[in-house]
Amino acid sequence: MSQMSTEASPLKMAVGTSGFSHMDFLEALTDLLSIMMVHNELVKDKAEEERGGVMIMKLVNSWIEHLPPIQYVPGLINDIYCVVKRRLWETEGGLSEEILRKALIEAPLLVERITIAKDDELKSICSSLSLTLRELLKVLHGGEVRYFEYRVLNDVLSDEPSAFKASALFTAIFLSIVMASNTS
Repeated sequence: MSQMSTEASPLKMAVGTSGFSHMDFLEALTDLLSIMMVHNELVKDKAEEERGGVMIMKLVNSWIEHLPPIQYVPGLINDIYCVVKRRLWETEGGLSEEILRKALIEAPLLVERITIAKDDELKSICSSLSLTLRELLKVLHGGEVRYFEYRVLNDVLSDEPSAFKASALFTAIFLSIVMASNTS
């Protein structure tokens, strides 16, 4: 197997150029991240896996630069830290491209809508973000998560639909991706 170069520069320079929209960037970044995750699952060389991990971290950092503001939720980072047990590329094929797209593309687009959403749409947004978070955490945890053991995370998932809940759900998705991309 030939080694894939992991020294590519971030794509953020291309955003805003003719014909390359914000959505195009998120889609390209998600595709690259998916490729790098498969790459890291397949490599046997520890040094190459580490280089791939650094590239994954750089791609996630580029994603972060294009996100709407993140809602601070006291105690949420600790709960997510306890739940996330695997890196993005250590999920044994469990992190599908569909889940990745929901987390990296759809979730930020949904959270941008909360300021103008009516009650029915807000309920739909919260439901979609909640489902994405549950799917993501199941894979990154390595199985079913017993949410009742994590007070803040459980509260975020069980609260009534609101703009705060939608923001908090997105924050949990964001934190999950960031923690699972950490190479150390």
